[in-house]
Amino acid sequence: MPIEVAGTTRRWHLLGTRTEFDARCADSTHRIERLSRARSGDDLDVDAVVDGRALRVLGGIDGSGVAHWQADGFELAATDLRLRGAERERTGRSGVLVAPMHGRVTQACVAAGAQVAAGALLVVIEAMKMEHQIRAPHAGRVASLHVRAGDQVAARQPLVEVTA
Repeated sequence: MPIEVAGTTRRWHLLGTRTEFDARCADSTHRIERLSRARSGDDLDVDAVVDGRALRVLGGIDGSGVAHWQADGFELAATDLRLRGAERERTGRSGVLVAPMHGRVTQACVAAGAQVAAGALLVVIEAMKMEHQIRAPHAGRVASLHVRAGDQVAARQPLVEVTA
C-alpha cells in the first residue's frame, strides 16, 4: 500500500488480519495487535497495541482524501495513494465512479435517470468499519446505477455513471 506523508511516498506491506498484522516498509517493521475502530460523526478513534505499547489514535479524512491523525501529541497527514488513483478514475471524462476499495454498499442514494448536483451523495460503501461516500464529480444525470444496498463490491468496480 503506497502511503504519502509530507510529499514522500513509502510502500508499506501489511501481512495478517484486519485486527492483527505486521506492517513493513524498507527497514522498518511494526507489529499491530488488537486493532479496533470506532466512528463518532466524521471522527475516527483507533485503538491498538503497536510494538507492545497500547495506543489511541484520533483521526479523520478530509474531502480531498487526506487522513489526519493525532496521537501522543504528534500530528500526521497521510494519503493512501491507492484511493487517490481511484479518485482520479472517478473524476475522469467517462463519468464512471468506481469503488475505492473492497466493501459493502450500505446506501444507494440515487436512481438511474435522476438529475444530480455536483457533490451530491450517490453511494455509500462501508469497508473495514469506515464509511466511504461516493459523490457526483459534476452536475448531470445518473446514466446507470450498478449497485444496490447490501451488495459486496471489489476495488475499482463501477458503481454509478454520471453524464453531464
